[in-house]
Amino acid sequence: MQWEYLGKQNIREGADGEKGFLYHILIWRTPVPGGWLIMSLNSRSNDPQPNTGFYPDPAHIWKGNAPPEADFLLRPANGTET
Repeated sequence: MQWEYLGKQNIREGADGEKGFLYHILIWRTPVPGGWLIMSLNSRSNDPQPNTGFYPDPAHIWKGNAPPEADFLLRPANGTET
């Protein structure tokens, strides 16, 4: 299985203007039948454990480093992508 590194995302927990915990998420993907297997890792955790998920895309048309819904599912910690 060959993993492709997609990048990192900083996400702050808490409403705008509030202080909260900053997550530093590293994301990888690999093609599997019917879509992509996604693996993420919070590198700021005391005990980082990978999380996995499935992104359905039977034709494997997802190109580039961000899924189409990244703009509204993941919000950057500082308001800009890193």
